[in-house]
Amino acid sequence: MPSRVTVSTGARLHFGLLAHAPQAKRQFGGVGLMVEHPGFRLTAEVCDNAAATDAYAGPDVWRQRVLDVVCRCRELSKAPFPGCQWSLPETIDHHVGLGSGTQLALAVARAFLALQGEATLDATELARRAGRGLRSALGIHGFQEGGLLVEGGKRSTEQVSPAVARVEWPEEWPLLLVRPRNVRGLCGAAEIEAFAGLPPMSGAVSAQLCQLALLELLPATLERDFEGCSEALFQFGQLVGEYFAPAQGGVYSSPQTTTLVEYLRGQGVRGVGQSSWGPTVFVVCPDKRSADSLSDDLLGKGWGDCEILCTSAKNAGAKVEVSA
Repeated sequence: MPSRVTVSTGARLHFGLLAHAPQAKRQFGGVGLMVEHPGFRLTAEVCDNAAATDAYAGPDVWRQRVLDVVCRCRELSKAPFPGCQWSLPETIDHHVGLGSGTQLALAVARAFLALQGEATLDATELARRAGRGLRSALGIHGFQEGGLLVEGGKRSTEQVSPAVARVEWPEEWPLLLVRPRNVRGLCGAAEIEAFAGLPPMSGAVSAQLCQLALLELLPATLERDFEGCSEALFQFGQLVGEYFAPAQGGVYSSPQTTTLVEYLRGQGVRGVGQSSWGPTVFVVCPDKRSADSLSDDLLGKGWGDCEILCTSAKNAGAKVEVSA
């Protein structure tokens, strides 16, 4: 059995869901993309002392999440297992629209099971062990295989929504992630309340979202049609944002985000939108030079209070390193 496992993840951009109505045969579904950075780097090492309990070293905000998932994994384990030292030297910020909770939970479950010699379980089973997949499964499938993903929605509360399409994102198209500092998106009870208060999504809107995803975004990405892909992403995000406007106060989650999107579109940038509940805004760029130039422009035009990160798509699953 290995004694040390390190799991490195990416982050998940959520472009929006496809359905939310009681009469729909499937709920939620959605479209999203995995990116290389930011990401978690989690290490689990079996303690030499057989009587030791699980210990954690890392940012305090993630302490309970890590130990809760470890506890779930232990309860579902077939046999007792020694305590471990869990460390978290690299992290994703929480509640900023990047799917941090799912990536960390799956990383913990993957590390725990790898230490037990179960290194081949798929991400759906990892999600069951970790207690993830209540609504979106994009981060679950992205953890396993990366790329641009479409999930087909849930037929029941217990089901993990299946991935119905996956396309590799062109390596030459970087993305800028722009996030106002010290702002959080909806989460927990507030997110549940927001969903409960939304009216049903009409069949016409759901059909339009499916058309944008399957007949415009995916083929444009496959054909490396940058303009087509960028405009499809913007239109998809606008339509989703209009549906969520009653819950978040507008098409975007804050006036600052709205102003940023309007500024970028005014500069001729087409592929821009909000990830999940925000506040992170993603911007698709045709090449690294354009991304760097746009980043400099934003910093020079008064957006220095935002965190700006240039990243690339992650077209592979989480990396697992095992040592004896």
